[in-house]
Amino acid sequence: MATTYLEVPNPRPETLRRFALLTIWREANSGHVPGLSLGPYNAEVVAWLFEDGAPPDWPVLVNRTNFGLGPEGAVDFNLHPYRVKFADRNGWMYTAAGVAFFTITDRQGLPASYQSWRVDLCDPAPVTVHKARPITEIPASAPITEPQ
Repeated sequence: MATTYLEVPNPRPETLRRFALLTIWREANSGHVPGLSLGPYNAEVVAWLFEDGAPPDWPVLVNRTNFGLGPEGAVDFNLHPYRVKFADRNGWMYTAAGVAFFTITDRQGLPASYQSWRVDLCDPAPVTVHKARPITEIPASAPITEPQ
């Protein structure tokens, strides 16, 4: 299966953005990973999530992950938020029930070619679906897939 996309009804894109940022904020403030932080953006995110402040303009994109464990087929898994580079921008990624959320946080925004993929602005929301890959090829899954 090649990379494809589908459209999912998204009547409240702001709610999806709030979910994405709340998940990242919670991980960054949990103490789960020492040194993980939103840095100077933490106050802005807190103001929006909890104090009716202005929302940060952090683009959110969604990808349906398609990782497998051999003949068993796709695995719907979860990964805690972690920092990534996406489209040469700094951001965060996490996976919930097999759906990966990418959030760009470095103020550069997305390149123009990606603007139509922003689920925080679009209804319906575009979701890319990539061809199947073995989960062992995903670096973030190494702690759970490599032999001890």
